[in-house]
Formats: sequence, C-alpha cells, structure tokens
Amino acid sequence: MTSVALKNFADLNANERTALLTLLEDEDPAIQDLLVDQLVSYGPAALEWLQPSLSGRSGVIRRRFELIKEQLGRQENDASFLKFCIGSESDMDLEDGLWRLARSEFPSISIDGYRALIDSFAEVLKDRLDSVDDGEGRFAMINHYLFDELEFSGNEENYYDPQNSYLNRVIDRRLGIPITLSVVLLLISDRLNLPVTGIGMPGHFLCRYQTSREEFYIDAFNRGRLLSKAECVRFLNEGGAGFKEEYLSPVSSRAIMIRICRNLVQIHRQNEDADMEERIGRYVTALSRKR
Repeated sequence: MTSVALKNFADLNANERTALLTLLEDEDPAIQDLLVDQLVSYGPAALEWLQPSLSGRSGVIRRRFELIKEQLGRQENDASFLKFCIGSESDMDLEDGLWRLARSEFPSISIDGYRALIDSFAEVLKDRLDSVDDGEGRFAMINHYLFDELEFSGNEENYYDPQNSYLNRVIDRRLGIPITLSVVLLLISDRLNLPVTGIGMPGHFLCRYQTSREEFYIDAFNRGRLLSKAECVRFLNEGGAGFKEEYLSPVSSRAIMIRICRNLVQIHRQNEDADMEERIGRYVTALSRKR
C-alpha cells in the first residue's frame, strides 16, 4: 500500500486500483481506516471511479463507499459553511445558517424535508391560534403542541451530547438544550408572524414575546414556561451574573450561531476531540470577525 499512498489517484494504474478494491473488502478495521482515509484524500475522483465498481461486490465495500462519500460530503460542507461564516452579517438568515451547520456534520440530510416538517408544525398551530388574540393564550397552545403532543423536551440526562446542538438531530430526537429548543420556537414563531426574539442571557437562552400590550419570556428548555422580566432578573442575580439590561435584549442571528458553535467547541474540548474542536473553532473565529 505504501506505493499506492504516495501517488495521486489519477496516477494509479489498473493493477493498483484492482488491489484497492480487493483490500476494501477486507473486514480488518485497521485496513478499513487506512483505506477510507486514503480514498478520502483522493477526493471526488475516487468516488467516481468506485461507484461503477460496486455491482456484484460485497456489502463491506458498499458500506465503505458510503463512509467515504459521507466524509467527502462533510469536508465539502465544512468548507461551504466556513465560507458562509466569513461572509455573514448580523442579520443573516438564521435558519439557513443552522442548516449549513447541520450539513457540515450530517452532509446527506434533506434540508427541504426538514423545512417542510417545520412548516407542517406551523400549519397545525396556525389553525389553532386563529381564535386566540392574546400572547399567553397563544403560547399555552403552542407549548401544549410542542411539549405534550410532539414531545420536545430538554435533554437533562445528556446535556452535553453534541447532537443537542444540531437542528436536524433536535427535530429527529425531540431533544435539545435551551438555545436549540428556543431556535425551534423561533422558527415556528417566524412562520406564524409572532413577535418572538431570542434572548441570550448568561447561562440560559430564552425567547421573548413582546407587543405594545404584552411582554413575557419563554423558557423552551423547561417546557415553554412563561416568565416575567422580574423572574428573569431574579434568575440572573441568583446565578451570580447580576442584572444588566443588555442581558434581556434580543440577540442577532449571528450571535445565536456563535453561541451554538461555542457550545460545540466546549463539548469537543471536554471530550478531548481535538480535530472537532479545531474545526468548530474555525467557525467561531469566522463568525466573530468584526463586520
């Protein structure tokens, strides 16, 4: 394999390519790791060559083809998301950013499918909210639908699972952390034209509903519990952060993306996954650049 590894894919002769196919069917995990890494390093050309060769081959080689395809997709989406981060503004499209981040880790997901699912959540609620004209009444219905019927909940048992930070996995598993559950609420509220914004308090992320007549805060991690401003101030004081008016002010889409990515950096640091910590850290750096 040493001579193969030193060449570019285009330089491999027919015998060397045949040897690769043979080795790809070897079930030894060490060989799998070596070959998958090598073929990923060759880029899309290796996939284009490998796909027509799958016919009649074992399930092992097919699984490795999918693994190579996934890793190449992750690389491509990583580069795409980083470019998005570098060029983003504070008022960037939050949902677009969230799906780009999700694809950097789960490249094969159907974004259109997930968008349609969130649309369907909003459609159900739209019919129910037509007869309600006050915010608290609306959120009683919204909270019942999200947390009782759909069974979204805060992942208290595994709070630091990185899947809690990716919107597709939050929707799949109906589990999340304060900021991602709040994001689900924000996306649905946006579809319903409700005046809801994200509030990035130190230590806890909330949403705020505000009109000329009403103002309250929504704790999506705790089943959509409604809070007054005084209760939020008490939470900040008891938590040691102290109260500053800016803590209860709406945050930009870019600030939300930075906070989600910083959470992931901390999780991967705790898990001693240096590669992931570095990769997500580049997103934070790009998003944090002064505009």
